Amino acid sequence: MDKRLEVLPDHVLILRDLTYEVNHTTFQIDTLLIFREKLYLLDVKNNDGDHYIEDGIWKTAQGTEIKNPQHQLLRCTSLLRKLLQIIGINLNICAHLIFVNLEFTLYQAPRTPEIIFPTQLNRFIEKLKTEPCNLGRTHQRIANQLLQNSLKVNRHQIQFTYQLDQMKKGILCSECYGFMRRYNQKRLICLKCKKIDLTTNRISSNIKEFKFLFPDKKITSKDIYNWCGGVATMDVIRRVLNQKYDLISQGRSSHYVEKSKPD
Repeated sequence: MDKRLEVLPDHVLILRDLTYEVNHTTFQIDTLLIFREKLYLLDVKNNDGDHYIEDGIWKTAQGTEIKNPQHQLLRCTSLLRKLLQIIGINLNICAHLIFVNLEFTLYQAPRTPEIIFPTQLNRFIEKLKTEPCNLGRTHQRIANQLLQNSLKVNRHQIQFTYQLDQMKKGILCSECYGFMRRYNQKRLICLKCKKIDLTTNRISSNIKEFKFLFPDKKITSKDIYNWCGGVATMDVIRRVLNQKYDLISQGRSSHYVEKSKPD
């Protein structure tokens, strides 16, 4: 989504990954766009697979209930509006759920402009490009205030220590976070909700988890294999690593580093 927003005019102010606290309630904002007359609050979702809505409840194709993202968006919008009142900012808020995964389908979806599906994303971006964006010092001041009020550390987050050998290994389902096992040569199946996913997709997610949880550890195929709990073969893990990482050959100390981006 960040890449897609690069086509917006240079004058548009884009704030990302914000965390605020209002009335002892913490909330997070993925992306906030500042135009001349309004703020666009974008809640970006990467759900994949089939989903449906039944009596206002969002469920996976297997019938597993998930958090209603519309309720989350409404809560976030309400808290942001309170925050703007507190710091003296008077701009309208346009809030949207942005689903970016091309493999996502929502059956019985409500006809509401707040939800943007992958097939609508191009039109939504074009609409943003038409918004007045001749900003002045006032808008820069607004951006600075919003950045200054963002929490550097969420005090509600639990601080704890952990070691790699203490943690249960395996590949988790993207829907219910149950553990997955091999379904066939290319896919895994969740033991809990029966969701089926590509093995390569879940390995990529496990690599990101490993990097996030252990930022000081070097990435090796052996560590990723162990982190995946042996669910995927070493050959598949090396193939996934080779797609986005370069192998630094140093004998027993060989490890992977993220590929450098071209200038």
